[in-house]
Order: sequence, then structure tokens, then C-alpha cells
Amino acid sequence: MSADSPSKIVKNVVGKLVLPGPVVDRSIIDSVAGFIQDVVPHGYTNILNADSREKILWTQFEPVEPNEFPIGFDSDESIMSGVSPILLVLGYGFGVQVWYISANGEAYEVLSWSQGVVKVLKFIPLPLPELKCKQDPFAHKRPLVALCDNSGAGPQFCSVSFISLTCGDVVKTIKFKSSVVDIAVNQFAIAVVFVERIAIFDALTVEDIITITTCYPSPGIKSNPISLGTRWLAYADQKLTTWNRSAGGYEGENDHSYTATVLHAAKSLSQSLRDLSGSVASTITGGVHNSNSSHNISVSNDSNQMNPGIITVIDIKNKVLKEKTPQGPDIVAHFAAHCEAIVALNFDQSGLMLVTADKNGHRFNVFKIHPSILGSSFTAVHHLYTLHRGDTTAKIQDIQFSIDSRWVAVSSLRGTTHIFPITPYGGPIGLRTHSTPHIVNKLSRFHRSAGLVTDVPNSPVMTESIQNSQILLPYSNPCMSSIPHSIVVHSLCQIRSQSNKLKQDDAGIATSIKLSTYFSHGRILDTTMIREISNANHNPKKYITDSLYVMTNNGILTQYDMYPVHSNTISKDKVFDDTTIELHIEPKTEWNLYKPPLHASTVNPPLQKGNPLLDLFIDFPVINPPKSSEKNPLESIDERWLSQVINKMFLRLSINNVH
Repeated sequence: MSADSPSKIVKNVVGKLVLPGPVVDRSIIDSVAGFIQDVVPHGYTNILNADSREKILWTQFEPVEPNEFPIGFDSDESIMSGVSPILLVLGYGFGVQVWYISANGEAYEVLSWSQGVVKVLKFIPLPLPELKCKQDPFAHKRPLVALCDNSGAGPQFCSVSFISLTCGDVVKTIKFKSSVVDIAVNQFAIAVVFVERIAIFDALTVEDIITITTCYPSPGIKSNPISLGTRWLAYADQKLTTWNRSAGGYEGENDHSYTATVLHAAKSLSQSLRDLSGSVASTITGGVHNSNSSHNISVSNDSNQMNPGIITVIDIKNKVLKEKTPQGPDIVAHFAAHCEAIVALNFDQSGLMLVTADKNGHRFNVFKIHPSILGSSFTAVHHLYTLHRGDTTAKIQDIQFSIDSRWVAVSSLRGTTHIFPITPYGGPIGLRTHSTPHIVNKLSRFHRSAGLVTDVPNSPVMTESIQNSQILLPYSNPCMSSIPHSIVVHSLCQIRSQSNKLKQDDAGIATSIKLSTYFSHGRILDTTMIREISNANHNPKKYITDSLYVMTNNGILTQYDMYPVHSNTISKDKVFDDTTIELHIEPKTEWNLYKPPLHASTVNPPLQKGNPLLDLFIDFPVINPPKSSEKNPLESIDERWLSQVINKMFLRLSINNVH
């Protein structure tokens, strides 16, 4: 099977096939469509309007583990390339559709059926080996999907069905009293999200584990935003409790650097004028006005009052593995992330970094959580970056980390995606941190060799957080002394969807653009390149980072290649490691995936053998892409340099022992 091409393998077991094509200017198509609507008689426009009921309501990318493929994968070309496939789910008004984009850019319809409005569809990964000590009641039914739709009797969207892809049976159905908002899954837990609570189920047995009832209501697109990482679950909590509060986090406006103060000087001036007028008015009416109330993080003593912007992180894996106990969940971290209500949050692939957004959409905070076995009060939450989008209010609909956690993409309902540079360890952004295909150390080779570790002793300390913790605990936290201030970072690039012209409905209200983003390797459109990519040497002239895929509700998936380069305002002889960077974005290719399943040959469960979707979730032995026989010249230089450093260290130790 490995000798066949993907087209031969899945020819008879999938639906439609879409090949990648050049990026088309959508503005021209919109103009032609508008002209047709003006000249076509009304009798024919009713036919055109019938298709409008087949709109894409939502889109989502399903994560696939990079660089790990089963033996039964679609072809040896995918293994040789090391390019992980992309799973894209499209929700229509009458069904759902799943697309599989292979390494060579071919998009296959691997799952689709029409059964009413589907609100959520999630693929259940294979359970962790630690969970296999229990009996798996669905061992012969996997892989499974969790589906929430409006079918069946009773209230709509109040049940979740677990369907087998191999036999097509509904293996289990869970009914709830309230409507389901979202579903999040990983290898050991299934989180069913409601407006006011979160229900956690065991991924192996689909049995109830815990229920979280302290969720803060969100005014954003998702009424209860959560993020389920590799091990932890993060959600917006109602209150900031002193006995669980971690060190660090967001400390209000004082947590911003001098750069942020300069950026918001004009905004602060206008706010001060409004506060002054409000103060005068309150003085006349006898009221009291607190101009700083929205910028302070405080702990409420009122049991009925809720605090916005609070994040609680729970160790779900530990809760699943150990026996059920009547105690509450295991809290890893508990801290303030914003002053306003949180509308979106997301973990990176490591599960340690967390990015959050509030209802204003001006700034986004990036945290790194350093847990402690002593509890959440000993956990250190480092506020690494403050990502500044702008001073205009926007509703955030999507936040994504890149694979290596060096980029963050934030999308708003206006159809604009902002791309920010970051690092997994914090610190300034420069040519050294983002001009290589791999993550570099926080300290350069020169600083490590010379012993110039300047950031540790000079790292500022959040005194307010330390004082709060010292009041609660008579002993000190060893992680507190290394909590730095955040760095303000601006977006290097903005991607506006080609259908970014916000049209108006009959009521004159501007409609939004639904989209989702995903970082992954670029598709290798030339199949001959797939066999040669493993032997490709490092090219320092032009480095391509992970590609960004943007899927809009018009059915167009676009691949954007990212090229970080040094600033054009700096001459080449003055380019150093700390030189500022620019990001060049190139729309490489696109796929027209608007193929409603009503007019296509639906691919219903049970799926036939050879479907790539089954190969992703069947428990095959896993192998990694083979490494090149040729060594990268940069790696050989690093090895020689490392050997020299080790030899010098042994020489110094021997000299010291002689003396």
C-alpha cells in the first residue's frame, strides 16, 4: 500500500477531491456576483437565494500530532516529507463535512452527511496508555466522534452522541438539561461546555468525573470559553480566592512597561478628561466616582460579587488517573489575567503557555505557568508578553499558537488576523530568535561562554504579588524571585480575508466574517519535492517558518507562507542578533472547499478501509520521519563548538584539582 499514491488509495473510499490552485482576488468575484444579481430576473434570483441556505455556519481545524504517522498512513511520501496532514471540519445548516489535506496539497472529503444542524463535532483521540489499565468498553468501536446536533426528540443541542466511524453505531448518548456550547477533547478527557458549567468525562469509559460550576459568563462569541491542553484545563473563574492565588499573572495597568505607557498616553489623556467630567458630575449629585476601578485587580469580600478576568487551571489528567474522591478538582494555577471579562484563551502545544483575550480586544496576555507540587499558591505565573492589537474594540473569535510557540495569530469578527512574534521563554524579539528554523536558547552562545547572565539578577520582581502571598503563607515561594515584567509586542502583519468587505443584511446591520486559523507545515505541491525534502540542506538566504492556514465561511482555505526578515531600515553591516524583524506574508495557494454535502456523494459512517481518517485514529505502531543521511553544516559547527567548550571545562577542572 505504501507504494501507491494517495489518489489511488482513497479513490473509492472518499468523496470529492479538490486540488490546490492559485490565489484568486475575491473582490473581482464579488463584483461579478453583484452584477449578475442586478441583471438576472427575479425568478432566477430565487434559485440563487436557495443556495444561500447552504452557508457554512462554522469552521474548525482538528489538531494532528506533527511528525508522527502510523504505518498504515496514506503513503510513504507523507512519511518522507514529515508534513502532518490537516483536518478541517465545516458545519453547514443541514450537515457537517470533514476535509483531509494531505502533504502534497490534495484535499479529500473523508466524512460528510446531512442530518440537520450540527453544532459541534469532535474526534476522540486514542486513550493514553495509562488509561488502558481499565477496561475499554468501546475497544472494537473506535475511532469515535462526539456529535451535538438538533436531531432527536426533546430540546435541541441538549445531548451528545458518540458515533463509531468503523461500524456507524451510536455507542452512547448523554442527555443534559441545558444546551451544549462546545466540546473539547484530548487523550484522557472529554469536556462538555455549557453556559454556566463544564462537565468532564473519562475519554476511555465516557463516564462522568467532575463538574465545574464556577464559570464566569462571557460576553464574547463563546459564552463559556475554555482551553483543554495536553494535561490541564483552563477556564474563566468567577472569583479570585486568596488561598489559591498564584504568584504573578496580570497585575493591572502598573504591570505594563514604559513602552505601553507611551503607547496609551493619548488614550489615558482622553480617559482622564472623561473621569474629570464624571467626577464633577458625581460631586454635584453627591455620588462617588472611582476613576481607577477598572484598572485594579482586587479580591472581593462579597460572596455574591464576581471578579472578571480570573483564570483557573486544573490538572485534569491527575483527576482522571486517580480514583474518584469527593474533594474538588486539583488546582494548578489561579490568577488574574485581565481586568475585563475573558472571551478567548488557548494553550500552546506544550500545555504550559496560555494566551488570553478580554472583551475589548485591545491587548492579549501571554503567560507561562510554572507549577509546583505544593499547590497553586506556590505556582509562578510569568506574564511574558502583552500583545497590542490596537485601541479599537473588536470581538475575538480565534487565537492560535504556532507549532514551536514563536508566533500567535489572533482573529477578529471583522475578518482580520494579527500575527505576533513571541518566544517560549519570554524576552525581547529579534533576528536571532526568529530567523532560524529551530528555537534558539534564551542566551546566545557568546553570553553563555562569557558567563554574561544579565537577565537573572536584574529581573524585576512583582512586589505586590509577593506581598499578597507572604500574608497568606509564612514561608516563601522559591519561584517568586524570578518573575519578570511583560514585554509589549505589536503585530508584524495583518491578514485581511479577501471577502473582508462586510456586507449588510436586510436590516442594514453589517454581517461578520467567521473564520478559523491553523499553523502547520506548508503543503508540498510538487510530489517530487516530497522525496527530496528530507535531504534538503539549510538555506540561510530565505527561511520559511510554519505556514498559516485561514479558512473563512465562504469556503476558501488559503495557505500563507511566512518569511521573517530583518528590518529594511537597517543596513546589512548593522544587522545583529537583536535587530528588529519584519514579517513578509505570501498567499501561496488556496482550496475551494465549498462543496455542500447535500449535492455531493456523502461519506457516512461506517467508513471503508483505506479512508485516511481511519488511519489517523487507529492504533498502528508509530514511526517518525527518517532523518537525512547528510548532516546539516550548521549542526556540525554546533557539535565542534560544543566539543571545544567541553574540553576547556575539563581542562579548567584539572588545573583546579592540581592547585
